[in-house]
Amino acid sequence: SKLFIRYIVYIRYILYLCKKIIDMEQAVIKRKNIDLPVEILQKLSQEHSSQSNIFLELSRSYKKSKMLDEALASARKAVNLSPNGLSAITNLGEILAYGNLYEEAIATLERSLQRQKSNEIENVLVSVLVEFSKQQDIKIDRRISVMKKASKLHPNNKEISSEISRLEKMLKK
Repeated sequence: SKLFIRYIVYIRYILYLCKKIIDMEQAVIKRKNIDLPVEILQKLSQEHSSQSNIFLELSRSYKKSKMLDEALASARKAVNLSPNGLSAITNLGEILAYGNLYEEAIATLERSLQRQKSNEIENVLVSVLVEFSKQQDIKIDRRISVMKKASKLHPNNKEISSEISRLEKMLKK
């Protein structure tokens, strides 16, 4: 009798855990931000290979785990599945910049911005441009041209204007 009761409690607990896993799957499929381990997202990406949002979440999870190659592959897959998806595009741009692939990040975000006007893409592009301009191994004239692109997108931004002035002074030295 006690063994039977333990068995019933155990079975209920297993059913409870199964329901939690199904709820997490549904949350990801329905595009709710939820922090899942890479392993679960990998399995979901295999089972739902046409769902852009699963690859988007997988790329974010890989990035958190410092797995850049995998993050880039998943981010690219998310964009391929949803070429106009703002979250997928901005995520790819951010991951490219995170991997110091600034030129590719800028080109990707600029192409996307030409196809669809979006404050979200514009803001990520500006942050990537500013970050790129701070790279010391880039020639100063290139850094200035990058900041001028950022200034065109955000003309009233004083931080961008002052950085352009600072870089121009460095160029004159």
